[in-house]
Amino acid sequence: MFATIPVIRKAIEAKANFIIAHEPTFYNHQDDTDWLKNDKVYQYKAALLKDNNITVWRNHDYIHSHNPDG
Repeated sequence: MFATIPVIRKAIEAKANFIIAHEPTFYNHQDDTDWLKNDKVYQYKAALLKDNNITVWRNHDYIHSHNPDG
């Protein structure tokens, strides 16, 4: 569901570089991070993704467009 820090760590352990998540990576619907730029947790999480070349793909709205829902 979420690309949490524990999920990112598991991806690193598995040598994976791609996470499929349902919810946003950075706490709001549009993944706007301007308000988080000085937040230590955001900085750590963003660095984990960048330093380990991990991409997060958010599959949220598409799955909800089906009937029945996803």
